[in-house]
Amino acid sequence: VVAYSNFSTDIAGYIVQLASGERYEDYIKKNIFDPLDMNLSTAYADYYHIGEIAERKSLGYGASKDGFRLMPENFINEAPAGTISATVEDMAKYMIAQMNSDGSAPYQLFDDPGWLETFQGDTLHLYEGMASNAHGFWTRTEKGVRMLEHGGNTTNFSALLSIVPEENFGICVLTNVAGEAAGIRTEIIRELSADASHDATVSVSEVH
Repeated sequence: VVAYSNFSTDIAGYIVQLASGERYEDYIKKNIFDPLDMNLSTAYADYYHIGEIAERKSLGYGASKDGFRLMPENFINEAPAGTISATVEDMAKYMIAQMNSDGSAPYQLFDDPGWLETFQGDTLHLYEGMASNAHGFWTRTEKGVRMLEHGGNTTNFSALLSIVPEENFGICVLTNVAGEAAGIRTEIIRELSADASHDATVSVSEVH
């Protein structure tokens, strides 16, 4: 059984903090957000000292028998797991960096783009057909295509990022709905990535 652990992610972030001598949140800003021009992203759980982010943060909703209800604001007290706030535009820049294997695109995570192959390689692979882990990404295969994914849920929001680096193809779905209550993020990912096709279309019959 492959078990996901927020605590292990927290420990990894603590190691970064000890090794760098900086707060984890500041290290991420300096080494990831700033180089990728992710100007509306933060790893701080409490982001109210960053006015531009606090003013633009959307409201979160949860499911109810009549549709959706507004949820009280909450902060995740488990850094670094689950504390990043970002826009879909910023996440697009992060996806570009994840697919920039030759260093020709505007954004890159490493001075040597060759490190991307190592970063995206399996770090835990138990059995054929089971999801493996690649430095925080979950990997799965759809119709012979290897996909890297990671999602997250809170009582107010949900997120799912899915990329196929070999195809320069990525999708990021961010919603202001608690814990994937609407099911829309997985439906969009499934439709758009089924054949890793840039020609895929999604139809939405009703929007609430």
